[in-house]
Amino acid sequence: MALKLINFTMLFYVNRAQLIFTTHDAMLLDLALLRRDQIWFTDKDPKTLATELFSLWEFSVRKSENIRNGYLLAGSCGMFRRTDA
Repeated sequence: MALKLINFTMLFYVNRAQLIFTTHDAMLLDLALLRRDQIWFTDKDPKTLATELFSLWEFSVRKSENIRNGYLLAGSCGMFRRTDA
């Protein structure tokens, strides 16, 4: 259902709409569907309970890389290497 909504929004509202949503659906982690700057993650620090928000754009990820498999196998964004670090 989410995939249909994303495709509909991107097809009919290219420059006139913004769709912001949260999901646990890893199937949406697809660079053929969304750009690296459109995919965001959160990470909660267990000590301070502070949540950090960061974009996939901040990591050294090739456009041809299967980010869904990497995310699922690593269990977190630990598979990605930050470019600013």
